[in-house]
Amino acid sequence: MRPTTVAGAPLRIPLVLDVPLADVLPDSGASMPGESLRWVYGDDAGDRWLDEGTGLDYPTMVRAAHRALGEAGALDDVRVVVLAVAVPDLQHERLLGGFVAHLFGDVPFAFAVTDQGSAGPFTALRLAHEQLLGTGGRAVVVALEQCTLPTDGSRRPGRDRVVVVVADHGPLGRTVGDLVVRRVPATHPGAGSLVVLLDADGRPHPDGSHLADPEAYSTGVWEVLARLTGDAAVDQRALLVADEDLDLRYRSELRLGPVTDAPTGTPTLETVGAA
Repeated sequence: MRPTTVAGAPLRIPLVLDVPLADVLPDSGASMPGESLRWVYGDDAGDRWLDEGTGLDYPTMVRAAHRALGEAGALDDVRVVVLAVAVPDLQHERLLGGFVAHLFGDVPFAFAVTDQGSAGPFTALRLAHEQLLGTGGRAVVVALEQCTLPTDGSRRPGRDRVVVVVADHGPLGRTVGDLVVRRVPATHPGAGSLVVLLDADGRPHPDGSHLADPEAYSTGVWEVLARLTGDAAVDQRALLVADEDLDLRYRSELRLGPVTDAPTGTPTLETVGAA
C-alpha cells in the first residue's frame, strides 16, 4: 500500500507500562482440555504443554493491564483500545473484543491486530491514532504474548508478557514522528529488535543502543521503551524504535521525539503498510 499521511493534532506517548505478571493467576482457574484446542493447533499437539505453561490467557492479561493503568491514573477518557496479539490464545473461545469493551467502560472502539508478528504493536498504534482523530480522548495499545504454547519447534515467547502504550493528543510525553511498517527480503540483514538513542540531527547517539530481549516476540522493544521511561538522560533524546521479524518479513520503525511537557507544533504520522 502507498504511504499515507495522517495530519492533525500532535500524537504523543505519555506512558509505557511493562505490566508485571509474576503474581497473576488465570481467571479461568484451570487449563482447557487439549481436545478443545485441536482446531487451533492440530491433532498432534497433545495437551502436556497446557500443564507445563502458566495458563495465563489473554483476558487475564488484559485485566492485569487494566489494573496497572488504573494504578498509574491513566484510565480517564479512554476512547480507543487496540490489542496487538502475537500468538493464538489458549483460551480461544473467549470473545476478547466484547470483554475489552466492557472492562474499559464500553469504549466505542476496540480492535485487535493479529498475525503480524512484531509489526502488530506498530500497526495498532497507527490504528489508535486514526481513531483518536475522530473521537478525541486517549488510546491504549496493549501488546500481548503468552508462553503457554505447544512445543512443536516453532518460536514461542520465553514468558508471558504485556506491555501497554498510552497515546493521546495532550501536552505530555514523546511526540510520535514517522511510523513505518514494510516488507523486507528474507535475507535482509536489518538491525534486529532495539531502541536507538538519536542526537539532534537524527543520527545514532554515542551512548549506544538498547537491545530487546530475544525471547520476546512482539513486546521486546516496547519493554525496553517502558524501562527507559523516566530516565532523565534518555528523556532528553529522540528515539528510534526498530523491530524486525524475519519469519514474517516485516521491518517496523517508529521515531519518537524527546519527552516534552508543552506543545511543540503539529507533526504528522507517516505510515507505510505491508500489502
